[in-house]
Amino acid sequence: MRKSIRLLMILAVLMSMSATGDAAPTPTGKTIYDVVSPVGRITAERKPLAASINTFNGKTIGLWWELPGKFAGDVTFPKLAELIEKQFPQAKVIPYTDMPDAKGRGREEKIIAGLKKLGVDVLISGNGG
Repeated sequence: MRKSIRLLMILAVLMSMSATGDAAPTPTGKTIYDVVSPVGRITAERKPLAASINTFNGKTIGLWWELPGKFAGDVTFPKLAELIEKQFPQAKVIPYTDMPDAKGRGREEKIIAGLKKLGVDVLISGNGG
């Protein structure tokens, strides 16, 4: 029963498409419908991932809190910095409070430029809630 209801719904959609001009009859009288995948096509340019690192020692690590005021990042990020500095004494940790302030148009470019200016090698981003 459910399959026949689904089939009727699909047919109703297809019939409404033909009424709007989204279908074309063939010489044999059959109608061909244009169907668009709900998944869509991948149009973003794929970029290679950055290489993994072996250690934080000798690296500058930025802590990025995407949503200040949410999810207790003011508690977790200082503790994370403390643990990184304890385990990797030659690492330099830049707290979230010193990260670039980037809002509005061109936000991504501002963030990247700010991180480069700070010499960030590794960025730890987010704070799950």
